[in-house]
Amino acid sequence: MDTEVILRAIEFATRKHHGQVRSGTGLPYIVHPLEVARLLVEHGVEDTVTVVAGILHDTVEDTGATHEELVEVFGEDVANVVAEVTDDPALSKKEQRETVIAKAPTMSLRAKLVKLADSTSNIMGLNLECPDPAVWSNSLKHAYVKTSFRLFESTKVANAALAARFEREAEAARARIPKK
Repeated sequence: MDTEVILRAIEFATRKHHGQVRSGTGLPYIVHPLEVARLLVEHGVEDTVTVVAGILHDTVEDTGATHEELVEVFGEDVANVVAEVTDDPALSKKEQRETVIAKAPTMSLRAKLVKLADSTSNIMGLNLECPDPAVWSNSLKHAYVKTSFRLFESTKVANAALAARFEREAEAARARIPKK
């Protein structure tokens, strides 16, 4: 892996996500993309493009970053993976989720890896960060786990070890979230 490029991506994402916090947690947002990258590396992903795309996966969606900027700074391969996993802001959250589930089977292997790590990180957040119930009701948490499993069906082929991690975290979330 190219450590210099990874460090540039961390710096870029940190600047772009400056001042943002994770929904309902109060944690600096940058914790999430770094966790996505860590999950990728911990589960055997050695491809720099995939790890960098994991770090940058929310920059176009949630900051002022553009596809063109990512191409200029990190190259077309990274920018294209980020584009594959970027939600359309014109859609509602529910429509975004359904769109990503529908397109997941045709995503590149790199994009599937990023989505699998992203979903795993998000599920881990439900388990560990105890999101604010005013933002994340138990009903919303259950719905998120359910739709994450639907996405998982198309992304699990990308990496068996990371898929197993997702399943453990999702089952823990299911067990931990009260039914009512």
